[in-house]
Amino acid sequence: VDALPFQQEEAATEWVITHNRNNVNVIVNVYDAEGKAFVPNNLTVAANTVTVTMLEAVAGRAILLFVPAPEVP
Repeated sequence: VDALPFQQEEAATEWVITHNRNNVNVIVNVYDAEGKAFVPNNLTVAANTVTVTMLEAVAGRAILLFVPAPEVP
């Protein structure tokens, strides 16, 4: 499993995380500045970016876990 940590220093309602992995098979864990896990309002996953959207501005961090795509028989 390939992992990428991301830190959002300034509070924002949208975190755009560029990972350049060309992979949409990603698990995203999101934490506020106090280390508490939370569920964002929306996650948008693209081949090379993940956008985390919240209703209120939040600073914190995200951990992206990339999973290889399963092989199609």
